[in-house]
Amino acid sequence: MTFNKIIIVCETIIYVFNAKNFQLIDVIKTGYNPQGLIGINYPKENEEKTILVYPSSEENNSKLIIKNYEKQSYIYLNPHANDVTLFSLSTDGNFLITVGKNDEKLRIYDPKTGKNLDQLTIDKMKIKFISINSDMNLLGTSSEKGKIDIWSLNKAYEKLEEKEKIFIENNVTNIHKGIFTKIDIPFNHVTLKDTFENYPYEIDLETQEKFKKLEEYYTKFYSTEILEKAKIEAKEESERKKLKKENFIYGEVNFRAISYILLYLTHEHNLLSKNGYFYDMGSGTGRAVIGAALSVPFEKYIGIEYLDTLYDTSILIKNKYEEYFPNYYKNNKEMLPKYKNEKNIPEIEFIHGDFLKIDLSKASFIFINSTTFNDKLLGDLAQKFNEDCQHGCVVANTTMELNKLDKNKWDFLPYFRRYMSWGIATINVYKRK
Repeated sequence: MTFNKIIIVCETIIYVFNAKNFQLIDVIKTGYNPQGLIGINYPKENEEKTILVYPSSEENNSKLIIKNYEKQSYIYLNPHANDVTLFSLSTDGNFLITVGKNDEKLRIYDPKTGKNLDQLTIDKMKIKFISINSDMNLLGTSSEKGKIDIWSLNKAYEKLEEKEKIFIENNVTNIHKGIFTKIDIPFNHVTLKDTFENYPYEIDLETQEKFKKLEEYYTKFYSTEILEKAKIEAKEESERKKLKKENFIYGEVNFRAISYILLYLTHEHNLLSKNGYFYDMGSGTGRAVIGAALSVPFEKYIGIEYLDTLYDTSILIKNKYEEYFPNYYKNNKEMLPKYKNEKNIPEIEFIHGDFLKIDLSKASFIFINSTTFNDKLLGDLAQKFNEDCQHGCVVANTTMELNKLDKNKWDFLPYFRRYMSWGIATINVYKRK
C-alpha cells in the first residue's frame, strides 16, 4: 500500500485500487508469482510518480517489467540469465536490486532508465531477504545460512548522477511503451540516438507504403492464434526435453523488423549480396524467413529450427505461402524482389535440426534473434561463423554481442537500434573480411 494506492498481488495478476474511494484503477497480468514479489516506491509529493516492478509474463521475452505511472511507460528487463528469485525497489524509486538463480552477482539498476548501475559479488549465496535503509545509501542482504552483509550504494549513486540522458524518437519513452497501452509505431523506424551518431536509414514514403501492403499479405499467414499456439507448444516441448530455458524462449521478429534491418543494411551500407543464401538461426515459425523473402532478393531463404513444434508450424506456413504466392506475385510483382529462378518464386527451406551442425559456407547473410541466448551458445555460434563463413558474409544479431568472433577475420560494424515486437533492441552487425 502507498499513500493513495492499495495493491493486491495474486499469483498471475495484480489489482491496483484508489485508497480514497476503493475504485479499481489498474489490472496487470504478471508471470507466475506465488511469492507475491513486487517492488514499489513511495512518492509523497506526487502519487503519479509511482513506479511498480513485477515479474513479467513470458510473452514479453523479459523477466521483470518496470511500470512508470507518471509517464505511462514500461521497461522490460532481463537482469540475470536465469530466473529472478528476489528483487527490491528503494522507496525513493532510484534503485532496483535484483537477485538471480545460481547467479553470483547481485545487480543494481536505475528503474527510470533500465541502466545497470552496479553489481555485487555474493558467491552464489541463496539470498532470502534484501533491504535498503532510509537514507538510501546502504543495502542489507541475508542468506538462508543466516549470514548478513551490509553493502555501500555509493558507487551506484555516482553512476546514477552521471547517467546519460537518452532520447527516444516518436515519444516512446523508457525503452518502449508496453503491452497494456497499444501505440501506433510509424513504419519508418523507432530508434535511440546515441553518442556514436549511427542514425538509421530513412525509408521514403513510397517505400513505406509498399511495405505496408506487403505486411498486410504477410500477416495473413501469422494470425494471433497461430503464434499463441506456437508459443505454448514451444514452452511445453522445451520443458519436456529439459532444454536450457534461456536458449529456447520463443520470440520472433515481425515483418517490419526484419524488412527494416535488410533495407538498412542494403541501402545504407550496401552490405548484402544478392547471390548468396539468407539464414535465420533458430527460425521458429519462419517469420524472419518469410519476411526476408518479401523484402530483399537472395538465391535462397533458409531457416533452421530445433524444436519439433515450431518446425512443424513453419512447414505448414511455408506450404500455404507457396500455394498462394504465384497469384499474389502475378498481381503485385512490381512490389516484390526479383528472384533468382525462372518462376520468380522465392526458394524457401526450413531445416529441422541443430544450427551449430549446419554448413554455412554459402551464407551471404545470417540473422540471429539472440536476445536471451546464454554466453556458451553465443561463443559456439561465433566459433561456427569463424570456421564456416566466407568473404563478404554479413551477420546481424539482436542485443548480445558476438565477442568471440575472430577480429582478424571480421569487421565489427556500427550497431543500430530497431523496434521489435518486444521493444527496442540493439542490432549488432559484422562482416567477414
